[in-house]
Amino acid sequence: MGFIPMLDRTDANAPGFNSKAEFVNVLIVGAGPSGIGVARILDQLGVSDVVLLEKDQVAASFLRWPKEMRFISPSFPSNAFGLTDLNSITYDSSPAYALRRTHPSGKEYADYLRNVGEVLELNVAEGARVLGIEKRGKHFAVRTNRGLYRANFVVWAAGQFSYPHIPGFKGSELGLHSSKVRSWRDLEGDETIVVGGYESGVDAALSLAEAGRKVTLLGRTPTWDDTNPDPSISLSPATHQRLVNCVQIRNISFVGDADIVGFERNDDTIQVFSADGRSWQTQSRPILATGFNSSTKVISNCFDYDADGSPLINECDESTRLSDLFLVGPEVKHRDHLFCYIYKFRQRFAIVADCIAERLGLDRDIMDQYRLHNMFLEDLSCCDEENCLC
Repeated sequence: MGFIPMLDRTDANAPGFNSKAEFVNVLIVGAGPSGIGVARILDQLGVSDVVLLEKDQVAASFLRWPKEMRFISPSFPSNAFGLTDLNSITYDSSPAYALRRTHPSGKEYADYLRNVGEVLELNVAEGARVLGIEKRGKHFAVRTNRGLYRANFVVWAAGQFSYPHIPGFKGSELGLHSSKVRSWRDLEGDETIVVGGYESGVDAALSLAEAGRKVTLLGRTPTWDDTNPDPSISLSPATHQRLVNCVQIRNISFVGDADIVGFERNDDTIQVFSADGRSWQTQSRPILATGFNSSTKVISNCFDYDADGSPLINECDESTRLSDLFLVGPEVKHRDHLFCYIYKFRQRFAIVADCIAERLGLDRDIMDQYRLHNMFLEDLSCCDEENCLC
């Protein structure tokens, strides 16, 4: 999927644009599951001139997953029976069927995404990095390393994996963020400290233990004992099962009350300090499973943020600061509802596409299909704890 140049157009009513700017109707930033998923719906709605900008290559984040990492949400080829595969980005595709895998690896899922993009013949500009976005009149000016674009609508689908969160404490540069590891078996040393007790931290600890390392897992809270049914908050059933089945479980020490505040090098070891004065030492670089920053910080002038640093959006997942700029993917958040897994955030793709189609005056009957397949989540009360039957 190479870059297909768009027609060069100008708009005399849009101040500040020049004749060299590429004009598109909808510009989608990011060619991962969110970008491809929204592009597919826009195509079904008959939205013309849709371009995806990808700073690397299609599905790049999944290609960078550690070799041992697998999806925690299971895939199953149940589409024909009215149950959409949990990891699919369209209601008529199934990673389980395409890959013959229940828990795909990053590389396998990247193959699925690339296949979907190729079948849909999406217009993807790879190697196009967004440098800034401004709204000039009714249109957006989007600066990239490949030139200037103009667009009526922008959909931010950049994800988070490329924006690791490195804690601001002293010595944090001595650590290695989990997203930088290509295989846990490649790391040197017989023992490792992992900082962070959520999914990425426990996955790192289990993968290292399975590779024969001795691991100390340091988390602020014992997520492995949390019974909350939302895997955005507690560990998933797949990870709990790994904990039970891991034959090297004796090689992992779990500490569920460690607020890490600093690293310090002492000769050939690194000392890891917690707020209460406890410390641990390791000869290997500590692994930082400390989450990710918001990709929207690249265009922070375009969003307002809540106290937790999450982008503020309205009921259409549209920026509260700039109209016609939408957010899709794992950063979508409404009240306390987190949409950080594919089976969650894909339910909002159609919300965004429907809003764009309505503003363009297009027929939106296809939305009935998305409601039928549980991929059009309008009523967020179903996510409220008091309405949860779990």
